Amino acid sequence: MPKVNVNSLDDQKKLKILEKVVEKHGLSYVPRYLGINRSTINQYINGKIKKIHNNVIKKASELLTVDELSDIIYGVKTTDVDQLQ
Repeated sequence: MPKVNVNSLDDQKKLKILEKVVEKHGLSYVPRYLGINRSTINQYINGKIKKIHNNVIKKASELLTVDELSDIIYGVKTTDVDQLQ
């Protein structure tokens, strides 16, 4: 189940989610998990394909923690907030 409403995300945040997933899990695993080929992932990351499909981001978001998604979407690290309290 996706942890984020991808319909409300802009293309830049979708790209950051995809980049984070590849950074965390590697370029070998991610395409297999998402059901797309490695070339398509590279084209997304290199900006050759500008529009990332929502279903790709929904599935990719499943590979990230809530904290990682929050950092990407809101720009606030939960660990930073916790330290201030």
